[in-house]
Amino acid sequence: MLNDPAQFRNIGCWLQHWANLSPDKVAFHFIGDDGNETGALSYLTLLNDTQRVAHQLQQQAKPGDRVVLTYQPGLDFIVAFLGCVQAGLIAVPVYPPSSPKDWPRFVKIVLNSEARLVATTQQLAQLSQAAIAMTPELAGIELLSTDSLQAEETAPVTCSADANTLAFLQYTSGSTGNPKG
Repeated sequence: MLNDPAQFRNIGCWLQHWANLSPDKVAFHFIGDDGNETGALSYLTLLNDTQRVAHQLQQQAKPGDRVVLTYQPGLDFIVAFLGCVQAGLIAVPVYPPSSPKDWPRFVKIVLNSEARLVATTQQLAQLSQAAIAMTPELAGIELLSTDSLQAEETAPVTCSADANTLAFLQYTSGSTGNPKG
C-alpha cells in the first residue's frame, strides 16, 4: 500500500516520499495565538530545511547525542526537531527562558540531559550566548542558530534510525522540584 506507514523506516524516508509525491502541498500550517496562520511549509521546503539543519547537526554531534531545542512555538521548532531526528540525534525541547528566574531550570535540563549543543534561532542565540558565558557549568556547550544556516548543496542526510530509536527526551515542568526527563 502506497501510504502504509510501515514502509517508512524513519521520518526522513516519510518526508522524502511526500516531498517527491506532493512537493508543493503544505505539510505544516502554523496558527498563532490570534487564530490566524503565521506561516506554512510545503513538503519540499520542509525536506530541504530539515536536511540543511540535519547536515549541520551531524557536523557538530554524533548519532545518539542530545541536542536542546529552545524555540518559540513555530515552524523553526518543527524544522529543528525533524532535523535532529533525521540526523539521528535526541531532541530535548525546552521552552526558552523568558526571564532570569527561568535560567536555573534551563541550566538543570541542559546539564541533566548531557546535551552537547543548544539549537535555537539567531535572536534567542544572542540572548543565550551571554547567559551561557556566565554559567561555568555550561562551558563547552555549543550554540547553533538554525534560522541563519545558508542554503547550500549538501548530500542528503541519511539516518539509520528506526521505530525503536529514541527521538526526543521530554522534561516535566518541575513544579514540585527539579525538572525530570
